[in-house]
Amino acid sequence: MFFYSLIKNYWPESLNLCIICVEHTFNNKIVQRDILYKALKLLCAPLIEFCLKHGLKIQDLEECCREVFIESAKRLIEGQKGRPNDSRLSVMTGLHRREVQRLSSDNNKEVSSVNIITKVVGRWETEKRFITKDRHPRVLSVGYDGSEFHELVRGVSSDINPASVLFELERIGAIERSKQGVRLKALTYMPKGDAEEGFKILRADLSDLIQAVEHNLFEEEETPNLHLRTEYDKIRVNAVPDIQRWILKEGHAFHSRARAYLSQFDQDINLDPDFKGDCVKISLGAFSCLKKK
Repeated sequence: MFFYSLIKNYWPESLNLCIICVEHTFNNKIVQRDILYKALKLLCAPLIEFCLKHGLKIQDLEECCREVFIESAKRLIEGQKGRPNDSRLSVMTGLHRREVQRLSSDNNKEVSSVNIITKVVGRWETEKRFITKDRHPRVLSVGYDGSEFHELVRGVSSDINPASVLFELERIGAIERSKQGVRLKALTYMPKGDAEEGFKILRADLSDLIQAVEHNLFEEEETPNLHLRTEYDKIRVNAVPDIQRWILKEGHAFHSRARAYLSQFDQDINLDPDFKGDCVKISLGAFSCLKKK
């Protein structure tokens, strides 16, 4: 059941492509069904490999697929200001209405801490009152209403208990306590040992990457989304530790610069009271992978 729940975190973004296949369009542009089918097959391959590696069968995947088909269709309808009912969901997904009713219960909704923790860490690293003159995260007072850490969290969301965020940051080893307060150790949220939270980050990465690739392929804009890949397949094994440390160091440094730059234009962190336009989400991801032959 554990890996079954992880599939549900991974799978929805591929199912969104299934819904697009039914519509045969991408942002009002006609896309050939066979192209989308081939794309879907490519997206499925790493998921099937994951299933085989962890002993999950086709029956597990089929049931999970049905559940997430309904969840994804609901989100798409609600995103278009519609009301998802059994009839609409049945037509959209191809599932019988009785199956839709069985799968439409809301008892599996979850709230991930990933986004909140990421925003808190990002704000701690970039906002002027929480950093030193050298632009390093300051040690923050903690433990009472109105403390610097309390204000840091409240600046992200007034609905979140700062004590809960503090507990999570301590649990993942991102902060350490001292007599002066709490110090930020990790500049990125990496849920080591927490597989479910880790796969939720993967789901967000997949969603944004698929959307970025779709945009580059099917939209005609002067500036495309960044989509780069660097790969060497005969790296000497004795160099791997140094290479991994170099990638982590350079990756952290790059994202630190990116957060400092992007935060200038974020209405949550640097509010412009005169701004009246719309806001968008910009994501910038990075990863490295070592594969043994």
